[in-house]
Amino acid sequence: MVIVGLLFYLRAYKETASVKIGMLILMVLFLAMLVGLFYISYKMLLKVRQEERAANANQPQQRQLHPKLQAQLEQQKKAQDKDAQD
Repeated sequence: MVIVGLLFYLRAYKETASVKIGMLILMVLFLAMLVGLFYISYKMLLKVRQEERAANANQPQQRQLHPKLQAQLEQQKKAQDKDAQD
């Protein structure tokens, strides 16, 4: 989108060739920098995911029941405790 806008801008105005070339070079550098930043951030994300997997490998997954199910489970445990006491 940016390149298309730049091309329309360059066609619309009668500027010197050096300004047009300079603008194109700046746009290419900008896009290369943007792609490079995406690549670096992706590599960092993969590294963090790998470290998290390694850190969580020894820990069991902690799961939480829905509050209604938790209440049901507690009621069942209370009922079993009362039965066991009687």
